[in-house]
Amino acid sequence: LDSMHEYGIEAVVVKVASMGLSEKHLGKTTLQLQGAFDKLHQQLGFHVCGEGGEYESMTLDCPLFAHSRITVDTWRLVEHSPDPVAPSLFVCPEGAHVEPKESPSPSSAWEGKGQKVGMMSGFESLSEYLREVGFVQWFLKMREGAFEKMRQVEEDGGG
Repeated sequence: LDSMHEYGIEAVVVKVASMGLSEKHLGKTTLQLQGAFDKLHQQLGFHVCGEGGEYESMTLDCPLFAHSRITVDTWRLVEHSPDPVAPSLFVCPEGAHVEPKESPSPSSAWEGKGQKVGMMSGFESLSEYLREVGFVQWFLKMREGAFEKMRQVEEDGGG
């Protein structure tokens, strides 16, 4: 979750299905909720990235959205399961539009990030890397790095 925020990914919670989450969490960004997620992790073993199905999110902005970002104007609440302990609720965007970014720069937030994990050596920017290697390969390498980090945390007794 920290890496998502560090890389400039803005995602909002669109579904909750976990003890400790409710309607008040829907439509808020993962950055706004990070403190609450950390607290739920300490109390209940909640996975802060939602990997256990605790929540689902929708990306509104990220460096790969080169020229525009998504803005949701209105949401519709859907109550899937009104369980008092762990309700399953979600919101559907009913009205949304795209807003142009002030300075389109698809890779500015990503510059230097690939070098941290040795992915982009020899490339000046994420854009150049993606043109050469392709998005799918980049995504698979990022996912592989995330899984490796999770394994390390578990081996260190943190999971």
